[in-house]
Amino acid sequence: MAGDEGPKSILLQRWEAERAAASARTEAWLRGIFEETATEGGDAARAPPPKMVPEATQRLRAMLATPTANNLPEILAACFMLATRSRGRPAYDDINRGARVYQAVTDPSATEYLDDRYVPVTGAELFRRVVEDEKSDGVLIDDYKRCEPGDVSACRNLLLSPGFCAAAMAGRDCRPGADPMPAQSRAEIELWLELHFFPTSRQAVEATRPDGSRLLRFHADSHYRPWSCLETTDVQGTDSDIWSPVFALSAEAAARGPGDFGDRPSRILCPGLLAARKLRGTAPGTRAFGTFVGIGRFQDAVSRRDAAMQVVAASEMLKLIPKGQGRVPRTAFLTVEGAAEARKRPDFFTRPGLEAERAHGLRHARVWAWGR
Repeated sequence: MAGDEGPKSILLQRWEAERAAASARTEAWLRGIFEETATEGGDAARAPPPKMVPEATQRLRAMLATPTANNLPEILAACFMLATRSRGRPAYDDINRGARVYQAVTDPSATEYLDDRYVPVTGAELFRRVVEDEKSDGVLIDDYKRCEPGDVSACRNLLLSPGFCAAAMAGRDCRPGADPMPAQSRAEIELWLELHFFPTSRQAVEATRPDGSRLLRFHADSHYRPWSCLETTDVQGTDSDIWSPVFALSAEAAARGPGDFGDRPSRILCPGLLAARKLRGTAPGTRAFGTFVGIGRFQDAVSRRDAAMQVVAASEMLKLIPKGQGRVPRTAFLTVEGAAEARKRPDFFTRPGLEAERAHGLRHARVWAWGR
């Protein structure tokens, strides 16, 4: 009957409870930042008092925020709190760029967040779950929404990729900054900097070893936005005195000329970022280059450069496909953004798709190409 209200559904009650809990956390946070005391004249708002966290947690956060050599065993043995839902299954969350990630925090006192329940796992167990779960693009560490007011951490919203997790399980830390990044040529280093939006106004600092190998690092005085070698869901880092990770070139790699990327699979380029930045079109081999003039396409210098970079990207991704397999493996993705790209556009990561992209780029890397 009109005007009568039945009992609320279970879903509606659950939604209202989640909304009330989230509102309470938000209000507590804002109150700690903006609330003014009732004294005459009013005092400046005070932030919540710092939350005391164990020394082991502080050290874990420092190791995650600043990659250095030889701290991987401690990260693997450290305790993380993994968010789970019904039947203990990990809680997936969709974040920006369409990535689907696990949620974990370093606060050992975390017990619940909305419907999520936290369970303690070691770093090794957390990374193993990410590697084995093909539905996951990685893991998000210390999402700011899940951290209590007053809990200060060196790095929030940190993303760890399937490639890092697989390498960590094998005893290798592939995070930029942990060790010199093994590059096959100067061209590969320049491409890495471009894919990660390192400032273009940069200077190289080089050191040559007695055996002919080189160490390179790049410096930029300033940039229009902060930059960090860590992958996070928001913009972090510094916008002045910016330094890249250190890159290592063997004597053979240092002797390679411009445009030479070497013959072996790259250990520093993420195939997902290559596809996201360099491979366009609704399907492999469909990107339109240049201007169509009835019987063919005319490519200007910009179009020819884009086509050439499509050839480079497809060629580098093809190298990452193991012999006898048909697609780029998940463990090759060194960023969460790249893993999400592969899940959204799977055709661009198969051997036939990449071969089509390479042939299409070669065809349009010239001034004139017949047909559409």
